[in-house]
Amino acid sequence: MSWAHGASGGFPVKTIHPMKRGEAKSDLNRAVAEVIAELRKSAGLSQEALAFECGLHPTYISKLERGLKTPTLYTIFVIAETIGRQPHEVIQHFETKL
Repeated sequence: MSWAHGASGGFPVKTIHPMKRGEAKSDLNRAVAEVIAELRKSAGLSQEALAFECGLHPTYISKLERGLKTPTLYTIFVIAETIGRQPHEVIQHFETKL
């Protein structure tokens, strides 16, 4: 990965070599899995309770936490709200794990 400036030149954007996209997605899924599990546990919720509060299936939460699924932006927002965090905080946690 390398850093480039966004189209407006005002913010950095990570660029990923096309051959490494699969590896990058794997790294992202691992980071998402770790962060969601950590934040869920720190909120004192089980996977089932988080799923219920978010309106999601418990199996989906399990797959997120095992890195088998990638959440949509909407899902990140719903999980963040449910655990009492701002979405940008959750995304920042993802970044620290990459």
